[in-house]
Amino acid sequence: MLKKFLALNRSKQAEILLWGLMFGRILQIFLCSVWARFHIPDVFLFNDIIIIVLMFMSIREWKYRISTRNIIAVVGLVLFYFLSGMFYSDSAEYVRDHGEAFIRAVLYIFVGLAIDINKHKYWLHQLSRIATVGFFLYITFMSSLANNPVDLEEENMYLAYLALPTTLFVIWQLLENLNIIDLVLSMVGSFLILSMGSRGPFVCIVFFVAAYLLFFKKYKRNALSKFLIAAAAALLYLFADSILLLLIGIVSRFGLNVRVLESLMAKNMFAAENSSGRDRIWTELIQAIMKDSTGFGYGLGGDERITSTGFEAHNVILAILISFGLILGGIILFLFIRYIFRAIKHTENTNQRVFLLILFTVGFVKLLMSAIFIVDYYFFMLIGYSIALSNLKSGNLTNTNI
Repeated sequence: MLKKFLALNRSKQAEILLWGLMFGRILQIFLCSVWARFHIPDVFLFNDIIIIVLMFMSIREWKYRISTRNIIAVVGLVLFYFLSGMFYSDSAEYVRDHGEAFIRAVLYIFVGLAIDINKHKYWLHQLSRIATVGFFLYITFMSSLANNPVDLEEENMYLAYLALPTTLFVIWQLLENLNIIDLVLSMVGSFLILSMGSRGPFVCIVFFVAAYLLFFKKYKRNALSKFLIAAAAALLYLFADSILLLLIGIVSRFGLNVRVLESLMAKNMFAAENSSGRDRIWTELIQAIMKDSTGFGYGLGGDERITSTGFEAHNVILAILISFGLILGGIILFLFIRYIFRAIKHTENTNQRVFLLILFTVGFVKLLMSAIFIVDYYFFMLIGYSIALSNLKSGNLTNTNI
């Protein structure tokens, strides 16, 4: 791999590293712990500088995939965001407080537009492997060396979701072509994510694996293979308690969080009492949406102002509808769904479809359970990639106009 990488010219090397860091954001966290060992004062700023340098070094490799209309559309989206704070006066403070995070996230539209999975699959695979190793090193001892230790007994949804994209990529490559390296790294990545104590990332892994095996995996004997998969799933279900007991013992021995495993064991993972208040939040938001006489919602952050708990919606659909109402919010959701379906329709090979599935999992399925969509990097990366795919011509990502 290293020899192959060094044989490339500088701009291609920079492009590979750029997309690796942007897609595998867990790598950025690992690098922060490395920079901290060298006593660099602002490790996050140092990462930003590296990304900017890589961007300028590689610009000739990807600039043709981003059109002037794309740039105008993103600028318009940023203007819409800040103007919403004027039209919805109650949202002004929320818009201002999240402004920088929104700009950082919305720029990921360009990442989605620029990544060509047919060209970058091999390198994203290798960097996803490295990211999984980096995740393991960060969890086990790098974070403590950087004076920012991870409490393994506490829930850490943030880290679990950061590691999810690269873990899914490694799982994809394992399911596509069984090999020992990806098998070990898939198990390590999934195990560490599971031990973070958050149920959402676990649901995302199950969703991706099930969708891939049912709709994307090519079998020599299709009916027989799917029957064997169903039989294996049935056996896992029958012996689930024994397997979970074994895993709980292993996880506990390492001092990791067993919340997800215990909820699976008790078969109450999705019970109302384990919803962290989401059922109550969703009920209150649905009632508020139906009571909105204007049809244009309550502005960004309306979910936090309306709910009795003061928490965000934990659901991207409800968040959009409470923010912009059934009329404007409905239009936004329609356009989002339209581009997703257009992307599916225009994909030309399995690589494009599965990478879209990965981004859909980490950029939308995740947002049905947690996070805030306006500051979620992968939500906007999914939008950019969907736009790129929906405008494909002759296999080139050259016509990516919104």
